[in-house]
Amino acid sequence: MDKTLEGFIGSYLHLEVAYEGLADTRDVLKTFSGDAVESLKQNFAQLIASRELSALDYGYLTQMEFESDQALYAYLQDVYDFLFNSAQKEPEPPPYG
Repeated sequence: MDKTLEGFIGSYLHLEVAYEGLADTRDVLKTFSGDAVESLKQNFAQLIASRELSALDYGYLTQMEFESDQALYAYLQDVYDFLFNSAQKEPEPPPYG
């Protein structure tokens, strides 16, 4: 996985942020340069396509637990759509605890 994307996930998609909502994360992206946003978007799409990150590894980055890789990638697709495709509905993180 791209190190910039890994850092973005660890900083802006971690447990506390996910349960508070990702609207602030979407607002933060507006402060990034166009090239930085495009790079994140491409790398995020590549991550979804390749499924190279396991639910366990995502948990290490974010402290969020998913019951399966399938559940993780359904969530990540919703995150991608919310952050980069202007989806109105915020992604729902997995139940906590």
